Amino acid sequence: MMRDLHGPFVLILLCAVTAAPVGCADRPLEDDPPLDQTGPELVIETPERGTITEGDEVTVRGRVRDDGSGVARVLVDGAEASVGGDGAFDLSAPMASGLNLVETVAEDESGNTRRDTRAILAGPFAEPDQVVDHAAKLRLGRRALAGLAGALSGALDGERLSALADAQNPIIDVGGSCLGATASIDEVELSTAEIELSPTRQGLAARIEARDFKVSMDVEFAVACISGDAVISLASDVAAVSGTVDARVARGEVEAELSDAGARFEGVVLDLAGLPPEVVDLVIGDLDGAVASAVTMIASAVVPSMIEGSFARVAAREEFEVMGAELRVGLWPRAIEIDDTGLEVTTDLEVAAVTGASAPPYPRDDWRGPRPLPETSDVYLAVRITALNQVLSALWSAGAMTEQIALGDPDGNVGQRLDGVNLEMLLPPTVVENASESGVAIGVGDLLVDAVRGSGDDAQVVTRLAVSSIAHLAASVDPDSEGALDLAVAAPDAGFNVIDQGPDALDLGEVEDLASFTASRLAAALGDVLGELPLPAVGGVTVREASLSSEGGELVLRGGLSGDGAPANAERCDS
Repeated sequence: MMRDLHGPFVLILLCAVTAAPVGCADRPLEDDPPLDQTGPELVIETPERGTITEGDEVTVRGRVRDDGSGVARVLVDGAEASVGGDGAFDLSAPMASGLNLVETVAEDESGNTRRDTRAILAGPFAEPDQVVDHAAKLRLGRRALAGLAGALSGALDGERLSALADAQNPIIDVGGSCLGATASIDEVELSTAEIELSPTRQGLAARIEARDFKVSMDVEFAVACISGDAVISLASDVAAVSGTVDARVARGEVEAELSDAGARFEGVVLDLAGLPPEVVDLVIGDLDGAVASAVTMIASAVVPSMIEGSFARVAAREEFEVMGAELRVGLWPRAIEIDDTGLEVTTDLEVAAVTGASAPPYPRDDWRGPRPLPETSDVYLAVRITALNQVLSALWSAGAMTEQIALGDPDGNVGQRLDGVNLEMLLPPTVVENASESGVAIGVGDLLVDAVRGSGDDAQVVTRLAVSSIAHLAASVDPDSEGALDLAVAAPDAGFNVIDQGPDALDLGEVEDLASFTASRLAAALGDVLGELPLPAVGGVTVREASLSSEGGELVLRGGLSGDGAPANAERCDS
């Protein structure tokens, strides 16, 4: 209850500075009217707490009474309602899509007020069990692709190439049983490897360059029908393979292929010791070409495979537990597009509770179809608000928002004065646009909070609150996930109504502490949810900074590669 303390304060001040008979507390006059310091009685009959409606307005209906100075007015979301002689009133309030907080304020003639806030979830709604098409779009610009290439370079070594070489053997098979030879790659060695990826309209132009490159081969031969064997090698200062990587979506996965590939060598040295002259003459003409062909085939196998592995997080199917609820998540790649500015991958999303009640309808965004993301050298991630609302709805239906919290001294003032807190969220949380400077927040309405003293059979609810909270969203970088963009929940803004009080009820300071404690705990839990959400990411793309905005029914996360986070070849890739 809010009280206007200005009038009593002035009266007390006058009592202290004048001896005139003005009707102070120690010298009352019989004709002084009694001071009214109690707000009106306010009862809201409709809408009920936790109302879900498809309509674009709700009617707030209730009764007001004040036995002191009398009712002055009733405001519903700032609009004045007509109050009947019996104290009844009703007024329609417009509803926007999503979470609405409708505040009713009753004021008496002395300026005392009583407030009531109700949360209403308004449509239009999406179907709970639908797959959200075009749920997320990830764009990698030139520097981001350079970061990906740098990560692939670090994973390219001789051991991996040697394992792939066996599939190409024998690389030479010439002659017959009396004069012939077969050569098979035994080992591939290199000192360093560098992969470059550059976007073009035809695909990703790829160049793989290995330094101090050496291929060792086992040769089995026959001369004058006598068999023998030897080890030979081809070494070069530089071995390079160039081609174009075509990435596409097939069978619900990202597939890549290296086409138009060719290899070349610089500074070649052949070691053919151990081969008879007749065999050298037989194989020497084919050796360079055979090794080049084998190296090309190895690159054509390893580079697409590494790229496909980097896109594993755009095709996730998993279950995870958060706040005691199990969610099932399906993330399916829908399309990949490559042009001369970068690469875009679009994914669909479906999130559902593994167990629990059926998910309620959740607000649908005003998304009007796919749109290209702006050009960037770094990273953009756009997530449809409908997809995030589906996640929050599934979490709510799984019972994650109903919780019993046992308290103790580590929980600060709340834990010292209470034995437990029970939470029941009457509506699923939803994403709220334009609610903060960043334009994005998660809104929670009509979270019932029971303050409990005692335990077991002696437990009693001493105060019940209805808490509404706005938890602002921010973009962050997950250092444990290769620099992947992430969503985080900042400190919430919370309001509350005391809706019931029993014996030994909380005082105002305790109520405020409880509301703050509840909102902070909820924000942390929602942060855990968003942190678990498998947003599309690409391995090796290391993000150092991020920002968040709301645009056209989507949350857009921008990630920058800055300072030592930018790969060494970023400038060359940008040129």
